[in-house]
Amino acid sequence: MASSKPSNVVVLGSHDKPARPAGAGEPFAVARECRELALARFSTAVRGIIGKVEQDLFELAYNSTDRETRNQYFEARDDSRVKLPNFCAALEREFVNHFNAKARREAARRPAAPSPAQDMMELSLVEDGVLEDNIALGNMVTRLRDANKDALYALTRRMAVVLQNPQLEDADNPLGPETIGAALTAALAEFKLGRKAKPTVVKLIEQYLIDEVDTLYHDLNDLLIQRNVLPQIRLGARKVQAPAGGARPATPDTRAPEVPAGDAKDWFAVLQKLVGGAAAGAAAAQWPTMMQAPQISAAALQGLTQLQRGAVEALGNSVPNFDPALLVSGKANVLHDIKGSSLAAGFGQIDAMTIDIVAMLFDYVFDDKRIPDAIKALLGRLQIPILKVAILDKKFFSTKTHPARRLLDGLAAAAVGWNGAADEADPLYSKIESMVQRVVAGFDSDIALFEGMVKELEAFLAEEEQRLASFSEQSAKVVHERERLEIARVVARDEVQRRIETREMPEPVGLFLQQSWEKALVVSYAAHGEGSERWALTLGTMDDLIWSVAPKESAEERKKLVGLLPELLRRLHAGMDLIALAPESRNRFFADLVRCHAQAVKSGLAPASAATPQRKLEVVSAEAAPAAAEEPAEPQDVWDSGASNADAPKLVATRLNQGNVLIEEIKIQGGSTFEDEDPRRKWDNVVSSLVRGMWVQFLQQDGDSIRAKLTWISPLKGIYLFSNPNGARALAFEPKALAEAFRRGRAEIISDSPLVESAMSNMVSSLEQPVTA
Repeated sequence: MASSKPSNVVVLGSHDKPARPAGAGEPFAVARECRELALARFSTAVRGIIGKVEQDLFELAYNSTDRETRNQYFEARDDSRVKLPNFCAALEREFVNHFNAKARREAARRPAAPSPAQDMMELSLVEDGVLEDNIALGNMVTRLRDANKDALYALTRRMAVVLQNPQLEDADNPLGPETIGAALTAALAEFKLGRKAKPTVVKLIEQYLIDEVDTLYHDLNDLLIQRNVLPQIRLGARKVQAPAGGARPATPDTRAPEVPAGDAKDWFAVLQKLVGGAAAGAAAAQWPTMMQAPQISAAALQGLTQLQRGAVEALGNSVPNFDPALLVSGKANVLHDIKGSSLAAGFGQIDAMTIDIVAMLFDYVFDDKRIPDAIKALLGRLQIPILKVAILDKKFFSTKTHPARRLLDGLAAAAVGWNGAADEADPLYSKIESMVQRVVAGFDSDIALFEGMVKELEAFLAEEEQRLASFSEQSAKVVHERERLEIARVVARDEVQRRIETREMPEPVGLFLQQSWEKALVVSYAAHGEGSERWALTLGTMDDLIWSVAPKESAEERKKLVGLLPELLRRLHAGMDLIALAPESRNRFFADLVRCHAQAVKSGLAPASAATPQRKLEVVSAEAAPAAAEEPAEPQDVWDSGASNADAPKLVATRLNQGNVLIEEIKIQGGSTFEDEDPRRKWDNVVSSLVRGMWVQFLQQDGDSIRAKLTWISPLKGIYLFSNPNGARALAFEPKALAEAFRRGRAEIISDSPLVESAMSNMVSSLEQPVTA
């Protein structure tokens, strides 16, 4: 009798036979499943990427000295927010169109390579901007292919089986980088991108897309492995080009050994061996069969479902002291009790081990410091549903794309940034609670339930990410403007002081420069930058003023002064308007200026023999001058006093309120920043290793704990801005203050590793440790 078991062997000679056209049928149902997974992941990833690109464009615009380029960056950023729905719709439409065209082999056969002369003729007919766009997008496709070549190779081999086309190449793979690049090309047409901004936007998207595509290709490979499409591939095997005669050279087989593709690490098999010992070894021979179907009886599975919904009587009388409230609260691990109950008698050997493994998984969840206690209680209510999933489908442990695993990982990851209250008013808590209740109430044995919930969670988190991006942009703008203002004050004071120290001038002019014109320099620098015409004009006005009150020893100088005065006075008035100088101060200064000019001319006209020896006129010193250009002191709170060490510096927080944005700007004040035995470099390296997207937990002086994501790093002074989508409050740390917070244990990086993967790894490490007496 012929075996009905599907074969995983690809007959390499089958390319000589005519391929069945792509259309309906089982293989193409798998292709459509791949398309839907890729579309959902790709669309969600790009939404997040556009949010990051918006922040990058904001930074580029503020740091650009070219007005046209700056305006293009701002315009592209603003347009991206408005056009995001159109962009995503175009992206999804074009992705599906290109996928379908390649899957159905509707694309025309590739033409022969054109000659160099034809290439030059065609290129000469393409506009420069279009050519640059094509080159940028072509480079992006090439880098996506190079960065993901192993995963792409495996995916192409599997899609060749699905599409029944053994000749399929990476370039023709419906899920290949060419499809992604073509979809992005069409979608970018929705944006208003200037000629200078577009290559930058493409490069920014590419920068974030490489990792997303790597994850996508691994997930697609895992999906195809689940569908029994080439579960093992020789990743070292590459097609050898035949010589011109068609004969293949006889070469030794140097292909790599067969290894599981993707991320299909069989955690369950490893844990089974560690947990079960000899019994697990005896069961290992039957493992392939055991993996196909659960060993649990229908009655035991039904008992788990009843227990899941609160029916404690399903445990029987074997656990007399079991508290029914534990099932509802989710605050304790009830799986250990189930293992010792009469309900477990209906479990087979492998499924009995599954209870132990899932119980250890939830022990890890309850011990995980990343997850707040209120969210742990919600996740704890998923113990029995997850146990049922693990019994029904052991791939839960070995496949990252398993829907139930993705839901558990997604809920835990979302909880990392939760700072709210455990009630319905908090959107994240309410969402997690609602999803947990629906799993508890609705899950019997259909794992497809989790697929829809994963999509729902991803959509919710994408909206939260957009909200965070908007809040972070507002906060970054406030911090950036303050930085520019601080830099402007330093530069303006330096320009004024340098002139006072090196040039002679009457005291009224020196005082005016320090008390008033320095403010005009600050405003000019902060608003227009050091390379601007306005800044040069404001500096030039100061230099002209100083020259105008110097002795005029020649007729030519006196003539020049007469010609200069009208324009100089106009510019001085304009600068005074800029800083809103009071009328009485203006009048007093101009009265003094008239006397200074008269003295300058008089000094120049005096006969040499009768002239007073030249000396430096009364000049106001930096120490004597009032700090007129300083802003009023802002109220500060002690963020951390360093109470354990009297000589330690304080971390102080200045609260900034700008509309709906509340920012705590945290700096070091006084003391020695680091003790001798605690090298500065170690903590500076911790700070410099931070990248956008990392979560950090901060513990303040009052014991309040805050979790926030690093959303922006200032290109000017290196300020680190942390934000949270669940609160309208941001933290802005100067680098040294952040390093000091890490040194004191007031800041701690929160790991972003997936929950289940971390739990499995931790469990294996713990079980492998030798037992000591």
